[in-house]
Amino acid sequence: MQLALPYVWSDSHSDHQPQAEIWVGIRAAAAEVPQRAEAIRAALQKAGAREVPAERHPDECLLAVHDGALLDYLSSAWRGWRASGLTEDPGQDRVVPYLFPHPGLVGGLAVKPPTAASALAGHYAYDTMTLIGPGTWEAARAAADVALTAADLVSGGEPAAYACCRPPGHHVTRSAFGGSCYLNNAAIAAARLRDPGAAGGPVAILDIDAHHGNGAQSIFYTDPGVLTGSVHADPG
Repeated sequence: MQLALPYVWSDSHSDHQPQAEIWVGIRAAAAEVPQRAEAIRAALQKAGAREVPAERHPDECLLAVHDGALLDYLSSAWRGWRASGLTEDPGQDRVVPYLFPHPGLVGGLAVKPPTAASALAGHYAYDTMTLIGPGTWEAARAAADVALTAADLVSGGEPAAYACCRPPGHHVTRSAFGGSCYLNNAAIAAARLRDPGAAGGPVAILDIDAHHGNGAQSIFYTDPGVLTGSVHADPG
């Protein structure tokens, strides 16, 4: 029996090749690797699902849920890191925060984006495991297009569509990223489905991951048109 389900795919996911992550201060092997998406794709193909290539969407679709400053940072972070010389001294080959703007550090002053690349990373990232390297932005941007294309398929009459997004996105808030996520793909798709041109009414995001979908919840917390919920892999 064939799986009557279209799935959206982009080869650009493999542009993001994390070699490691900083977990509780220790450099560990990266868990969010290209093989994860390829394994899902292989299973979908084996089941007979139909592959649909992702289509490019305008930046306005991302700005519906993310601050422009975050998008500007993510799209330029790797270039800024290389230009700073940090890849040579001390030899850090990925963008990783050196410090974070803790309230006790800034003493109640308004927080402005730092100029130093190592400090600027901590202005937008909230952990040290979500590193940025060559191709990270391109993969994250393509993942958003995957989600948007799947949303368009549903709006166009498909009863369901699977968006094979990598990197993932449910931990990204409106203005900060983390948890191996860079853009909130589900939130971007939800906003697309709420567009006046899309068919349907209220939208729900059901997060089945073991971890809390904090990003989508924070983005839509005061929006009655989008319901968010996390089941934390239960049952599982």
